[in-house]
Amino acid sequence: MSSQRNQSLKPLEIGKGEVKDKKAYAIDGVRKLAADIQNEVSVIPNEQFWRIKRNAKNPEKYVLLPDLLGFTDYLKNLGVCFEKKTNTLVRHKCGIVTPIEISDLKRIVQKDIMTFPEILGDDISRDEILSMLLSNEARFFKEKGVIEFLPLKDFDWMRDTKDKAFVCFNNGVVVVTADSIELEPYDSFDNQFVWDSQVIEHEYMQVDPIGSDWADFLYKAAGNMPELVENLNNSLGYLLHGYKDPARAFIVIFGESIENSDLGGGAGKGLTSTALSK
Repeated sequence: MSSQRNQSLKPLEIGKGEVKDKKAYAIDGVRKLAADIQNEVSVIPNEQFWRIKRNAKNPEKYVLLPDLLGFTDYLKNLGVCFEKKTNTLVRHKCGIVTPIEISDLKRIVQKDIMTFPEILGDDISRDEILSMLLSNEARFFKEKGVIEFLPLKDFDWMRDTKDKAFVCFNNGVVVVTADSIELEPYDSFDNQFVWDSQVIEHEYMQVDPIGSDWADFLYKAAGNMPELVENLNNSLGYLLHGYKDPARAFIVIFGESIENSDLGGGAGKGLTSTALSK
């Protein structure tokens, strides 16, 4: 970066005999420096899905042609593949696996192309690549064509264990044990994945449950009786934990201490069930 910046600012060194305006050189140098920075934050694709065909008589004239094999490699680098067990087209990114349609794939590719530098190698522009893609849309995105050659991936899914539960949020995974509650980033899990449907669409913030509205609600739903509060908390923990011992299966039933069920209602059973689903 430093050498590029020095080269960009070279016109500022004006010697004798040069008559160009120093201010113009300074502006030109700043523009070149800005372009250098822009190119550095842009992403050059690892795999090229186009090839250049030049005019034999005039090499400056050329056309871009699709490279379908390169396109499959390019999609692999974007995390696009088929989930092995369901044969579903998916994209995995940062540990989260999302089912996608062809229309979604088009948007993913278009968005990625817009991160390319404006000018790539061989003086090919980003707009030329996008134009070539649009002109060959049917070849690139044919469901019974190139897409079928994407690999099948057998994902190692993140699963609750006897001693740990994993709750996924937008900002990471909450790891719950008997002794601790910790928020961990998705990339801290070694090649383990979750479906996007498992991610709760909220930012997790750890707060003290004592005195919270939720704790107050549960206490009142349990009739202000400490023993029932403990039973209710144990039941909720069991339902939230994805690990179930098949040799010790339980059914959790929310009920009311009332002789005539017709006179019940309003005790918080529905709100508690709704909260579990969130």
